[in-house]
Amino acid sequence: MPLYIKQLGYHTAHFGKFHHSPKKQFPYELIHKREEKASKYLASYDMRQPLFLVVCSHPPHTPWVKNTTYDPSKITLPPNFVDTSETREDRANYYSDVTLMDSILGDVLDALEGKKMKRNTLFIYTTDQGANWPFAKWCVYDQGLRVPFIARWPGKITGGVTTDAMINLVDMLPTCIDAAKGSPPENIDGRSFLPVLKDKLKAHRSVIFGTHTGNENGGPGIANHCPARTIRTPATAC
Repeated sequence: MPLYIKQLGYHTAHFGKFHHSPKKQFPYELIHKREEKASKYLASYDMRQPLFLVVCSHPPHTPWVKNTTYDPSKITLPPNFVDTSETREDRANYYSDVTLMDSILGDVLDALEGKKMKRNTLFIYTTDQGANWPFAKWCVYDQGLRVPFIARWPGKITGGVTTDAMINLVDMLPTCIDAAKGSPPENIDGRSFLPVLKDKLKAHRSVIFGTHTGNENGGPGIANHCPARTIRTPATAC
């Protein structure tokens, strides 16, 4: 992403978690501070170039922060959860971590407003997978593959609108290049969904492929191998 975006004249910066390798292929200005400091970075940004900023928040990711807000006894659990005090406590911790993420998101938006950049910025919020719950992260069920996706671009995207169009995270690269008035490369799997964001198209992909093979999370000798494949079609096609 940053290689293509830099070629279009953008300054590229990255805050928070960084899982890209090798680093030389991802020429971001790496800010080795917590993601909450992204708002301070924006406040000092000199605006000599257009900015492509990635803020990778740790929350809501395990270990979740300790709950101080939600009453575990009043939480509505998903129907596939076992209702125990431990589950409710974990769920309350998870919601607290989501609330922390919300505050970080708000700080970044406030910083954009302070620099008068908010009305001229394509702002995208999404995540890489479902949360760390049963049938979600590490799985190819809907709770693992369907992730939040919110886009905001005043004057370009109509606010308060939802779409049933299916997109894939591989489509992010060509979409961002398209939004920056570049030409996405033709030899990649992703396809720009900018026309969907601008409400010029109602559909994007007719099928989404999902896969999980495994990794070595947990340290030496601890394998997480659960090979699975899935094909997702629109609900109306089922």
